[in-house]
Amino acid sequence: MKLVSAKKIREFFGGKRRESEVAEINPSRDWKIILAFIVVIGVAMSGFSSYLYWRINSGGFFITSIKNDLPIETIDRNELKKVIQHYKLKGNQFQILKGEKPVGVDPSF
Repeated sequence: MKLVSAKKIREFFGGKRRESEVAEINPSRDWKIILAFIVVIGVAMSGFSSYLYWRINSGGFFITSIKNDLPIETIDRNELKKVIQHYKLKGNQFQILKGEKPVGVDPSF
C-alpha cells in the first residue's frame, strides 16, 4: 500500500491543468508550496538537531587524539636578555628625546 502517490502529489499542488491555466495565479497552490517547503526544512532541521544532540550526548563528538610527540620549544635566555636590553636602551633614548625641545627650522620665518 502506497501512502503517497505521484497523482496525489500533483493533485495537492494544483491538479491537472490546461495550458491556459498554467500561468494563472493560484494563491492556494502557492501557500501549499510554501507550507510544504517550511515543513520539509523543519523536519530536516529537527533531524539534524537530534543527530547532533545524540552525538554530543553520547560523548563521541568531542573526542580528540592526544599526541605525545609534540616538539617542545624553549626560549634562549641569552637572546631574551639581548632583546630586553635593546628595548631598555630604546626606552631610555625615548625618554631623553622626549625631554628635549625639537631642533628644527621653521621655513615660514
